[in-house]
Amino acid sequence: MLAALLALMAPARGLDAARLWAFAAESPGGVELRVFLPAGVDPGSVRVQLAGRRIVVVARDAAGRQVRSRPLVVEEPVVEEGAGAVWEGEGWLTITLRAQKGGHR
Repeated sequence: MLAALLALMAPARGLDAARLWAFAAESPGGVELRVFLPAGVDPGSVRVQLAGRRIVVVARDAAGRQVRSRPLVVEEPVVEEGAGAVWEGEGWLTITLRAQKGGHR
């Protein structure tokens, strides 16, 4: 079962096409990211940048401009190895990241 919602990354004044809307939920084995991709953002362009416990989701819009989420900070570090992504439709992408072994803070 997923832990409590860690962060909801929506702009204060409605959905902003220059920012990805993302949130993360932790489980003992890793993190599940739910990312809303605005119209014109290619799901195939999505990349996840990891730096310790910090996660940023980055993609490109139809004009080639970079769009990104605000940084998400999780309790335990995660790794790229074994990551998966599922297109949920209607703009939603779910990305699963595994916890780093021995990755305690």
